[in-house]
Amino acid sequence: MLITIIAAGLLVIACVILLLSQNNKRWSQTSQRRGEALAKYEGYLARRALIRASIEREYPFVAFAKIDDTQGVVCMDEQGKCLVLFELDEFGAGDEAEPKRAVPVTDIVSLSVEYAHKSKTVKQRERVPLAVRPKRSPVARALVGGVLAGPVGAMVGGMSGLSGGSDIKYGEVSRMEKVSYEGDPTIILDVDNLSRPQLSIKLESRRETDEWLSRLKAAMHRATA
Repeated sequence: MLITIIAAGLLVIACVILLLSQNNKRWSQTSQRRGEALAKYEGYLARRALIRASIEREYPFVAFAKIDDTQGVVCMDEQGKCLVLFELDEFGAGDEAEPKRAVPVTDIVSLSVEYAHKSKTVKQRERVPLAVRPKRSPVARALVGGVLAGPVGAMVGGMSGLSGGSDIKYGEVSRMEKVSYEGDPTIILDVDNLSRPQLSIKLESRRETDEWLSRLKAAMHRATA
């Protein structure tokens, strides 16, 4: 009997050790994958910084953006006469980028902004009546007050019942509701170019979008003045 108990205990210990080793192996693999992804992302950020520094030597206005369907860099010369576009692989190698397209500001026919319409499901809470109970009459309240506290209690109880009405018990209910909201803005340029008459530029923040909208409008106004 003792030998059976010992064998069972050893078996349980072996199973626990096996489970722990498997969990440690999975945790190690997960940590390794996270470390590789982090190193890759840090390398990407370092590459972005090098690319930005190299472009800023020639162009003072630089911003990373999604140009049409390609990750890239949008920049403008100091005089605001030309928009220069660079294409960039998101996790590519190297620390330099070559310009892929130059758009003179005089070729920009119109400028607009589009917002992606998105939706999400949110939980809404409402306060609703759950039960309605009529209030007691002044006579009933006076009787109860008289029994509990004598004449004074009867008078107070009767006065408390003069308001009439009902006692309403409230509670909260939850419901799921789909709401719409505006997504990130995209700058749309109509260009005097038959092969590529339209250009979309999606910057990485609304602040950058506002800055580039103002910059482009100022450059277009200067070009037509």
